[in-house]
This record gives sequence, C-alpha cells and structure tokens, in this order.
Amino acid sequence: MADNAISHSELLKLLHYSPETGVFTWKIHVNSRARPSWVAGSLVSGGYWRIKVGDRSTLAHRLAWFYVNGTWPDRAIDHIDANKLNNRISNLRLASVKQNSANRKIGKNNTSGFKGIQSRPNGRWRASYETDRKWVSLGTYGSKEEASAAYLASLELRFGEFARAA
Repeated sequence: MADNAISHSELLKLLHYSPETGVFTWKIHVNSRARPSWVAGSLVSGGYWRIKVGDRSTLAHRLAWFYVNGTWPDRAIDHIDANKLNNRISNLRLASVKQNSANRKIGKNNTSGFKGIQSRPNGRWRASYETDRKWVSLGTYGSKEEASAAYLASLELRFGEFARAA
C-alpha cells in the first residue's frame, strides 16, 4: 500500500502490530491467506517484509511507523541494527537517504573485509566514499586497518549515530 493509501483507523481495524516483536497479524478474516491471528505479509526480494491489503502493499517497517505514530513517515525509515526483518518500533528511526546508506552493512562483494577501502596496485590501501555522485578520497595508507580507521572517522564525523563500521 502506498503511503496514505489507508487511513489509520482502517489499519487498526485490519491489523494488530506488536511493538515488542515487530510482527503484524490479521485481526479479521480477509481471504484464504489472511485469517485472524495469522502473520500478515511475506518476504520480498531485497530482504524486506511487505504487507498487502487489498490490491496495495507497503513495506512493514513503514507500516509499523504509521501504526505507532499515526502519520506516514516523511523520510526513509532506518533499521538501527541493519536487520531488514527487525521491525520492532525501538529498532526504527527516521533518516535521510544518506543517513540510511551510512548504516548499511558491508557489501557482499567486498573483498577487503572493510567498508570504504580499496587495494591499490602499489600495495597501499585507499580510503574513499561517494557523495552527490562524486568520489572523495581520504588518502592512501600502508595497511587496511589504517585506511579503514580514516574511513570510519570520516563516516562518524558526517553521520554520527548512523555510522556503521561493518
């Protein structure tokens, strides 16, 4: 369901949300896949939980925010622990797109074992990041650990509590 596609009162009639578990369950019998007390939604590509009501669907973390706060989020919703399935309200916070990106886990294709660093042909390690479609170099270092420390210091300076090391 696109944001604003359902009213808060309609949502409260259809679904129950547990802030302690982050799980939505149906309150009423909707169809053969949606019966009272059954878990609502399903896992979709990208690793998120999506809930469909009628012919519209939304990501469960955005729906949780709406359920608890009574208003649709006006920004991205960040999972503090970076677990896309942990939709406990205590694990969700409003974030800009850049803050949300700063809290991502290390990429699956990462070969260095550290975020924000790349090996150089001369045996050194470059720390860098991309912002506004431009690469910013933080310098080259003799070890992965030194380059990673420079990257993390920059990340913490720019994003504070949203900075994630790995």
